[in-house]
Amino acid sequence: MDNFPSFLRHYWISKNKLTTEKLLFKPLKSSVKSSPEVIDLLDELEKNPQLYVALTTYMDKLWIGQWEASKRIRELRLFREQQALPILMAAYNNLNWDEFVKVLRLISVITFRYTVIGNLYTNLKEDIYNQA
Repeated sequence: MDNFPSFLRHYWISKNKLTTEKLLFKPLKSSVKSSPEVIDLLDELEKNPQLYVALTTYMDKLWIGQWEASKRIRELRLFREQQALPILMAAYNNLNWDEFVKVLRLISVITFRYTVIGNLYTNLKEDIYNQA
């Protein structure tokens, strides 16, 4: 993984409140206080890098045979969508496949309308996604 700090931040946001990379250490440190908690966090982190990479690569093996998901990931890549990665990670980890694909489609539609049609600043979406 090329950008571990971004992955860690997006993983953290998918489970907790919105934070910046610069401020991530403080809430992370306060939530992990014992050795078992560190092990649990590391186990969780180990499960998610493949998903994180797949969410930015429409040709990933995770999407083989999943035309709709692959198409939506491709659209998000085209729009350089990064703000939705935490909500997509949370959706993939907590919803069934059909519900995940619905979320993926909605994020793609929102991204297109917000970015292309509305020509609005993308950094505002991150806070809205985090509230969802």
